[in-house]
Formats: sequence, C-alpha cells, structure tokens
Amino acid sequence: MRKLGGRHRFTTIDFAYAYNQIKLCPTKRLSLSTHRGVLLQNVLPFGISSSSGYFLNIIDSLTATYRE
Repeated sequence: MRKLGGRHRFTTIDFAYAYNQIKLCPTKRLSLSTHRGVLLQNVLPFGISSSSGYFLNIIDSLTATYRE
C-alpha cells in the first residue's frame, strides 16, 4: 500500500493468455522440428528460458509511461 502513495487510479491486468498475445518479429521466427515437419512460431512460446525476460521487458516499457 505504501507504493500506491495516495493515488486514486488503479487497474488490474489479466495475464492468463499474455504470452499468446505477443507476436514475434516476422523476420526472426522460432521453429520447432517435429516428426511432422517444422513448426514456425508466430507468437511468444512458453518454455523458452528467454521468454519471461522478453515478456517482462515489454510489460516494463508499457507501464513506464504511467510512472511518475
């Protein structure tokens, strides 16, 4: 509550499908090789070690505009 500092605007963010909403750059795609062929990823996949850091950088850049 100390971090709120007497502010009057609050919000919540639903991160249930957040990774699935982050599109990857069309020129740099991730691929998975399976017995059925190669699967190209269009959105940020779960399970890659750098996904969480990439996701947090995006969230930080979005919320930085609202910080004072």
